[in-house]
Amino acid sequence: MIDQINTSLQTLYKEEFNDFPKSITPLAQGGSDRRYFRLTSSNSSIIGAYNPDVDENRAFFYLTNHFEEKGIQVPHILRIAADQKVYLLSDLGDGSLFDTVIKTDWESSTSENVIQLLKVTLAKLAKVQVHGAKGLDFSKCYPKSDFDLQSILWDFNYFKYCFLKPSGVAFNETSLDNDFLAFANVLLSQPTGYFQYRDFQSRNVMVANNEPYFIDYQGGRRGPLLYDVASFLYQARANFPQEIRTAL
Repeated sequence: MIDQINTSLQTLYKEEFNDFPKSITPLAQGGSDRRYFRLTSSNSSIIGAYNPDVDENRAFFYLTNHFEEKGIQVPHILRIAADQKVYLLSDLGDGSLFDTVIKTDWESSTSENVIQLLKVTLAKLAKVQVHGAKGLDFSKCYPKSDFDLQSILWDFNYFKYCFLKPSGVAFNETSLDNDFLAFANVLLSQPTGYFQYRDFQSRNVMVANNEPYFIDYQGGRRGPLLYDVASFLYQARANFPQEIRTAL
């Protein structure tokens, strides 16, 4: 499989640049079937991506082009293969916002620079949510166009089956499910019509030239504003101190 992907990347690179890359280096794989590679020449580099889920790719292509037209900082799509499983992107480097956050000493005066970067990131998230929603065809979102009851219950059940049950903590499942439904009704009562990033965490923000760039928004859909903010402020691995959350 890896040889086939490399061949496809080389072919696509040749179509775009009329030359073959000097090297193709696999990048760390996340929790999906998507795989990323850095393709380098003698003086530049780009990112190659492979994802067998064509429907997800189409959502990513559409959202990327739409956001770019809106002036939102996202990777630029350079070329897409005919089968839409392989594509080339601009290279935003290796530095994610998460890398910056986990190295930060929040008691140090140097943390002010990181806090400012976090504030800029949240301000630009608002641009994605509000300005990015204007003129967006939500029917092109994948796998759902709207944040509905099913979407909410997916999240709640992920918490129940992947965290709570493996932890061994005793709980009343019926009461928990009743709480889930009550909370879901509160969420569904909020105004929608915004772009909901869906997985807005610091690992999905790259920092290039001290500016945040957004990635991995292909699961976004129409939804409320505050979901993404809560996801960001309470992401487990970032472990923001409460006073930082309040400041943000």
